[in-house]
Amino acid sequence: MSTEFDSPLWRFFVTNLAGEGITDFSKLAADRSVTVVLNGPLTLEGRVPSDNVQVFTTDVNDGDPFLAEGTRLLWGFRRESTTPPYYVCRAATICQLVEDTAEQDDGRTSFTGYDPWQYLFSRPVCNFDGSLPGTNGISWTATQASVVVAQLLRNTIVNHGHAYVDAGMSYGGTFNYDGTLETGAGMVIDINFQQGTSVGEAWQQIAAMNVCDIVLEPIYRPGPPSSSDQANYLCQLNVYAQAGSVRDEAIFAWNLPGRSLVQISRMQEGNTRRANNVKFFAGQGGSASGGQTIAVQTDATSEAKYGEYWAQQFFPGETVAASVLSMAERQLELRKNGRETVTFRPAPERSPRPWLDYELGDRVVVWASKEGFRQLLGQQTVGTVTSTQYQRVYGWRTNISDDALETVDPLMVSQQGFTA
Repeated sequence: MSTEFDSPLWRFFVTNLAGEGITDFSKLAADRSVTVVLNGPLTLEGRVPSDNVQVFTTDVNDGDPFLAEGTRLLWGFRRESTTPPYYVCRAATICQLVEDTAEQDDGRTSFTGYDPWQYLFSRPVCNFDGSLPGTNGISWTATQASVVVAQLLRNTIVNHGHAYVDAGMSYGGTFNYDGTLETGAGMVIDINFQQGTSVGEAWQQIAAMNVCDIVLEPIYRPGPPSSSDQANYLCQLNVYAQAGSVRDEAIFAWNLPGRSLVQISRMQEGNTRRANNVKFFAGQGGSASGGQTIAVQTDATSEAKYGEYWAQQFFPGETVAASVLSMAERQLELRKNGRETVTFRPAPERSPRPWLDYELGDRVVVWASKEGFRQLLGQQTVGTVTSTQYQRVYGWRTNISDDALETVDPLMVSQQGFTA
């Protein structure tokens, strides 16, 4: 990690849907931010003067303004090197929200771009031949989660067109794909997607089974038109058993040495979040084969400490009992002790750097002493054994000021576990 603070520069570009450049918002846009979350869409936001020629000028090719909703790609590049190519693509999005506002003589246009996961909420799950799910939905049995994720993408590309995500030639993409589709014994799933499910929702359903993380990696790789051209691919698909790694060197501290945090918040929820008995049902009224007989998932240790907390839910469109059982097991693991969520605001000149010192899914250490914070954060001692408490990075919002100062506010983590 750098010992000398040097806030990175950002550049923001606008292109058409083919990836052809239209204009540069690097010096024009204000209130810029990039928000990344694990197992969800990235967002890029900003605001520009409505009366600027880089904003309102009509593009001769499609007749839309340079900044337009639905027909523009928004890219964010972060300077991370002193040697070429200098900048790394950290946000690649489709502009899907534009708002014009005026107050007295001042007109401003706000824009928001989302990575292709958001676009996939508008693409229906379908079979390879394009047929939509029937009353029994679409099922995969004993299949690697990464294969299901990639086949859902391939099916919509084959039948509904380009989806801006590259997963390689086997899944409707290019041979320049160099992402990761992990497989393993713990990633085999049985799953059913009911009628009306979108690809984006299906991906979330898979991620909720706690067998994998889905990460869309922003890319910018323009080239001459060919089967390998990635000019209008925004991301490449990655599926990991668990994204990220342990980053012992990425230390965040509030009132302890390092003092790299200017604000920290810990929320412990047991009111609606705790459940140590989880009973899920498959099918309408539990009518699916085996749906009524899915075992209650119970954690005796949690019961002994807190008493019994129950969570019950029906999945009327889910016909695969094994899939519902897997979700129940996931819910128990997440909720048996309630939920602890930590958010904080790092001091940019003293804290680890996003993307370079930590990534989505990484496990980091966050310190705060009980003197001033009620309860020690970052460590626990049971008997004679002292363990480090790791927090998993679930997302952060990077704000870029008009003078190019980059701040992270907030960074969102949740307890991952303890390691002696």
